[in-house]
Amino acid sequence: MSTQIKATGVPEYFNSVWREAIENGAFAKEGLDVSWREESLGTGAMCKSLSAGEVDVAVLLTEGAIADIIKCGNHRIVGIFVNSPLNWGIHVPATSTITEPTMLRGKTFGISRYGSGSHLMASVFATQHKWDSSRDISFAEIGDLTNARAALGSGKADVFLWEKFTTQFVVDQGEWKCIGEHPTPWPAFVVTVRTEFLEQHPTAIATMMRVLKETGRELSRTIEHAKIESEVCSRYNLTPLRYQAALKSVVWSCELSVPEQTLRQVVTCLGESGILSAQQVTDFTPQSVISALTLLTTEDSSKPSTITNVMYQWRVQSIYNALKSRGKSMTDALTVEDLTSLGHLDQYHYLGTRACDECANILGLQPSRRVLDVGSGIGGPARYLAQKTGCHVTGVEIQNELVEAARDLTSRCQNVRDLVEYICNDITQIDVPEQSFDHFISMLVFLHIPERPRLFDRCFNALKPGGTFLIEDFFQLQ
Repeated sequence: MSTQIKATGVPEYFNSVWREAIENGAFAKEGLDVSWREESLGTGAMCKSLSAGEVDVAVLLTEGAIADIIKCGNHRIVGIFVNSPLNWGIHVPATSTITEPTMLRGKTFGISRYGSGSHLMASVFATQHKWDSSRDISFAEIGDLTNARAALGSGKADVFLWEKFTTQFVVDQGEWKCIGEHPTPWPAFVVTVRTEFLEQHPTAIATMMRVLKETGRELSRTIEHAKIESEVCSRYNLTPLRYQAALKSVVWSCELSVPEQTLRQVVTCLGESGILSAQQVTDFTPQSVISALTLLTTEDSSKPSTITNVMYQWRVQSIYNALKSRGKSMTDALTVEDLTSLGHLDQYHYLGTRACDECANILGLQPSRRVLDVGSGIGGPARYLAQKTGCHVTGVEIQNELVEAARDLTSRCQNVRDLVEYICNDITQIDVPEQSFDHFISMLVFLHIPERPRLFDRCFNALKPGGTFLIEDFFQLQ
């Protein structure tokens, strides 16, 4: 029986992955009956729909989702939807004498509604320019883009911030001019789920995110050569070339993880902008806005030393050089065998794939099992085990250079790219969801982690009841 999911988002190009996954049957193949509703009034309206139980899932602006949850919204963030920032175009009437953003002090900003993304980003814009919020900026609530055109035309508002590709047709028609851009200083959108629905259908939500990740990856790979249907262009008021350019600017994530630094940065800005009270900022904890499915990561919290950095850059460069010598470019499709044939460049441990075979046999790995790979390196064991057994592997690795290479190489291996994901973090610092993995493995890594008690505590807490593990490492008999 299919799980019904009612999802919503703004009618903009980056949400095309939802329509694509519905129309090509990707959701249906996984037992999900997903319906998609577009909401032109934006984040504030969708938060109300979540609270009213009208929808189950929403793609919201990161800052809007966090603000609403802190103000008792009954939904939680399950992951980043789009890693890339949103470029807000700063629009004024074409006849306006305003020619640059610094001239907007004291002007009236049109916003779709209070608490919406356009309201939040206008407030952040004012704060970043050190304006006095009580006298240097005012707001006019004007609704959607159609109403914004009327408001700027009548003088009800002087300026309107909106996504630049979506408003490009208004600029092209000579009605508005774009005097600048205001990129969000964090990942633009998150996927958030109504709390009650999340508690009832956690597996369906995890599957939904995996399908979105796969669909986004496929769109990114094929968009340059794809035939763009006229109805798609007309839906977003974009020419085929601009639609392609817009999609190429998007970096879909759809991972069940959120960087802690992002959450704290957003909350600080919301406090400085007056959207959140000082008490709400003080009381904030990252765990309060994310779901139980979601890993809280600290990707920017620790940087390797110069020597370590050079060492891992050399290892990464070595595997790419080896592939090049075999006629593989930086973008060619790969197989897992292409990589395992490189020996120690792919498998950072003794006995290579023989050790992986032993691991799979001892643990009894099989499809649908979830495996945590501690110290996943360049991704060799994760890819090999996923292909051999069909299990899903989440690799945690502290070295950013290795994680970036692992993600790239795995994305080029078609038969395993949807079974493996990587998190750049220190395993002793992240909050791994309890009882979320069937097994954990570690190949020649535990020896190098000094905080052993904390390490074991994190790993064992991640295991489901009856879960098993395998550690390959040096040890001393006493």
